[in-house]
Amino acid sequence: MTRLLCLIICLSAAAAASAKPVVYDCTVPRSSAGGGYVQPQIVISHDPARAEAMVYDAAVHHVHGKPIPARITEADDSRLTVAWRLMLSDASGNTTQMAYRAVYLKGPRIFVVSAKPSGYENNFGGRGTCRLK
Repeated sequence: MTRLLCLIICLSAAAAASAKPVVYDCTVPRSSAGGGYVQPQIVISHDPARAEAMVYDAAVHHVHGKPIPARITEADDSRLTVAWRLMLSDASGNTTQMAYRAVYLKGPRIFVVSAKPSGYENNFGGRGTCRLK
């Protein structure tokens, strides 16, 4: 019995270690509420085994050219919440750091994203859906 229990625990640990990241391919309809800061497609890769997340959208591509790390603020059976920051410039050369926050509600499959420029009271946002890959 002890050997069987040990085997089950070892196999479970191996399966968890080899688990693939979950990729959320999210779409957000364009609207004035997004202010041009919320992109119509946002991809989030979440690796629960490593407690890591990466994010990629057109703004991230423009600034970094590749996905960037996101901070996981909540990850459980009902939701995934991640946050990231991005330094953006306008046509006049003014720069501001945008604080992004994205929430995927797993039950209703709703995606909500917000963008807040540092030093301003504005808050931009959007709501959409995600396909899991």
